[in-house]
Formats: sequence, C-alpha cells, structure tokens
Amino acid sequence: MNWLGQKWWVWLVVLLPSVYPFYRYGSGDPVVQANGPEYFLNYTGTVAMVLLLVVISLTPLRVVVGGDWIRQLNRHRRLIGVASWGWGTAHLLFYIVYAGSWSVIVDNFGKIFIVVGLSAWALLLVLAVTSLKKMMKRLGGVRWKRLHRSVYLVSVLVLIHFGMQEKAGVYWTYGLIAAVVLIQVLRMRKEYIRT
Repeated sequence: MNWLGQKWWVWLVVLLPSVYPFYRYGSGDPVVQANGPEYFLNYTGTVAMVLLLVVISLTPLRVVVGGDWIRQLNRHRRLIGVASWGWGTAHLLFYIVYAGSWSVIVDNFGKIFIVVGLSAWALLLVLAVTSLKKMMKRLGGVRWKRLHRSVYLVSVLVLIHFGMQEKAGVYWTYGLIAAVVLIQVLRMRKEYIRT
C-alpha cells in the first residue's frame, strides 16, 4: 500500500478525465459534436465538483474508517484541491467560449448561479495560491488552517451553483449533499464518542 503515498498516480487520476471528452468528440459522438462547448462546460464543472467533494471527504473518512491506506490518501488533499481549481478554471474558460461574447457574459453576471459559481472559483483560487509551501510558512499554521477551512464554504457554493442549473437536475445534487453530510455527521459522532 506504500504506492498510495506517491503522487504519480494522483496526477494520473486528476488528469485522466481530460481524455474522455476528447475521445467522445473524436469518435463522432453526436451528443458532444452537436454542442461541444456546452458539453465541455458541463463536464469540466462536474469533474471540478467531484474532486472538491473528494477533498472535503478525505479527513472525515480518515476519522471514521481509519487505517494506513486512508492516511496515505490524505497526503494528497492539497494536490487534489489544486486540481479541482484547475478543472474549475477550465469550466470558467468553457463558459466564456459557450457564451460567445463578452456582452452575454456581462448580462449573465446578474444571475445568482453565475455569482455563486464565480465566488466559489475565486475562493478556490485563494486556496490554491496559499497551498504553496512558501505561503503556508508565511501565513503560519493556525491562520493557514483557518483560511483553508473555507473549503467547506466553497463546496456549499459549488453544490448551490450545480443545483441551480436547469439541466443539471436537483436529485443528483441532493444525493451528493446527502453523502457529504453523512460522512461529516459520522465524523462528528466518532469524535464525540472519543471525548
């Protein structure tokens, strides 16, 4: 299980999803070819959200499940978090392509789900920049931890952004929220029992 602590496979996992949409596009998939920018917009947003939810679930899983394998996985929270921001940035860029013009983008700035999405992206940017070791030392351990707890706020904003989109479907969002809440509740219960 020592390989779980190595970064090469995590890089593979966070980058591998980029192959799938291009494969679908290249193979002539009518769903992708009918509206490529919209498909890539939705796909990159979904991957960014899933990676973010993985990040906030790793520590609770370490508390609830325990074991060396989950401790090894927890070493990669920073990398997965930065990857989530990278996918979120791709999502934002595809939105710009999908919108087609700056006037459409400016008109949409008033929509709540756009404001929520941009707020989540901006907060993720702050977390990604402060994930650098130099920034960690500059901020100090206590302030750095306090700042990076805002990842929970980001995840709430992302789920709201995802749920408010008409085509996304609220039921899948409810399922994701339920799973994340369940893991957090189990974590709190276990920590309460220990004390």
